[in-house]
Amino acid sequence: MMCCVIARRPDPPNGYGSRRGLCPQYPYPSGSCRSSRIVADPAQKIDKTNPCYIIGNPLEQRMESQLYGFNATIIAKSFNPSILRESWLIEQGFLSQGDLRDAYIFSDEAVQFGTSRYSLVLIPQHLQFRPADREHSKDTIDQILSPMVRLLPHTPFRAVGINFIWHLDPGSEPLSSATRRLFCKNDSEFWRHFSADDAQFGAYMSKGLDCCRLKLETRPVVVHRGDQQAEVIQCAFNYHRDVDADNGSDDVVVLLKRWAELDRTSEEITQTIAGEARDGS
Repeated sequence: MMCCVIARRPDPPNGYGSRRGLCPQYPYPSGSCRSSRIVADPAQKIDKTNPCYIIGNPLEQRMESQLYGFNATIIAKSFNPSILRESWLIEQGFLSQGDLRDAYIFSDEAVQFGTSRYSLVLIPQHLQFRPADREHSKDTIDQILSPMVRLLPHTPFRAVGINFIWHLDPGSEPLSSATRRLFCKNDSEFWRHFSADDAQFGAYMSKGLDCCRLKLETRPVVVHRGDQQAEVIQCAFNYHRDVDADNGSDDVVVLLKRWAELDRTSEEITQTIAGEARDGS
């Protein structure tokens, strides 16, 4: 695991965090998010000469996990937005008459629209597809996005990514304390440079899976909840697959078929991180 240190309070644009790589993570709010509350109950000794000492009483801390957003992102050398006309989408069964929401765009340069089941954004090198809710997301991917990709076999696809954004809310515990306990490596002299009480910590982890590369970035972010702001730990999961130019659409669908499995993996890892915070490990 390679860790990173954030020595000041981060304030990303609109509270949405960062976007990285060919298949960036786009954290969109979702009304179907599930959350769970985990109580931190370890009795942990505190050494204030150690940069990883805990501020506050871990016995009183609660950490809530929430799925904040999810999407599939496809990168191509060049999409042709003019293909995805409203009439074509209706003809192929991807759209019904009257299903479009009020705000939509169909042009030669860009396509953007939303329905009760999903939203889609298409520009010349980038397609983003977001199911409307988690419960039916696998069916929506299988019934809409995968068939749509197969109808574009001559598109020069380059990569595909599946993204899940989870948030961990430390509750009344300061974010500096929660991230210090999770991500501070106390046996390294380097961390002594970040012994200030307001230092915040995060981590970047990556590993190969049989179908893709998992990239996980955990970091403190500021999110907007109505008129108020809240500090949370963002866990941004990106499952990235480079696409074979000779087998483009089939290669994209290979990863899309794993949506439900990767969704479960993201939740399991997030709950493990929350468990680390609970146990004070």
